[in-house]
Amino acid sequence: MDKQKTNWWQVILVLLIGAGAIDGFMWFLYNTYIPLYLQGGNPNFQAQVLGFGLTPKVVGFILVLDNLAAFILAPIIGAWSDGYRGSRGRRMPFILLTVPLAAVALAVVPFIYSAVPASSSGNISLLLPLFIPFLVLLFLVLVPLAVARTPIDALVYDIAPSQDRGKARSLGIILATLLSIGLGIGGSALYEINIKLPYLLSLVVTLLLLGLGAFLIKEKKGSEVNDPKEDQGEQQKMRPGCSVRWLYCAPSPSKTGARCFSWRSASFWGCLVSRSSRLLSARTT
Repeated sequence: MDKQKTNWWQVILVLLIGAGAIDGFMWFLYNTYIPLYLQGGNPNFQAQVLGFGLTPKVVGFILVLDNLAAFILAPIIGAWSDGYRGSRGRRMPFILLTVPLAAVALAVVPFIYSAVPASSSGNISLLLPLFIPFLVLLFLVLVPLAVARTPIDALVYDIAPSQDRGKARSLGIILATLLSIGLGIGGSALYEINIKLPYLLSLVVTLLLLGLGAFLIKEKKGSEVNDPKEDQGEQQKMRPGCSVRWLYCAPSPSKTGARCFSWRSASFWGCLVSRSSRLLSARTT
């Protein structure tokens, strides 16, 4: 069986959306500045910045909400996208509906924060009219990105053949690192000029990449999604058990792809159940 040729331009574009716009820009801004805004104004907080004056415990809880959202939504959205068959493919619709919303919401965050008066900094009771929409915006960033995360990761593996997926993953890490460094240097300079500029830059870059992706990324559609020859080849390579290969590539007999994702997205639980059942079977025989 001939090896499928990798369209590296499409792979790079997907990586620029996921590892670049989302990881390198949006999450960088969120993790760098949102904790300052939430904790600023607290007497025990050393940084001299304005903010809502929350305690470290409350800030820590807010900052782990993205992990909680991903924990809940990733298996659901992944299984949904695996079984989805649309005119634009099965991954891009989820990406195009969620990432722009998160990018816009994040870009509005500094506008709310800029309205915090110095006289009320750290007094959450007086800042509730600003704090409530601020939290709503954070929610509109966290949930859409949690929804988009799995389709973006899966799209890279859909486009890149198995022999090039390690290279694609490595390239994504490199892009995210370089963009984070670039935004850390250039973004801090822009932040000194105006705190809104890095967020607006992130918005423009994200929307530009999504616009390019909508026209240039070509997904398999309908019956093209599952290639029987490719599925047969993957089945011959994989072995039973909890190996990563099996978790990622096990095809569904119904050709919906849902079984493949369920093992991929819930690999920890799948491995735990599988290993436990094997141990019990071995002990009873």
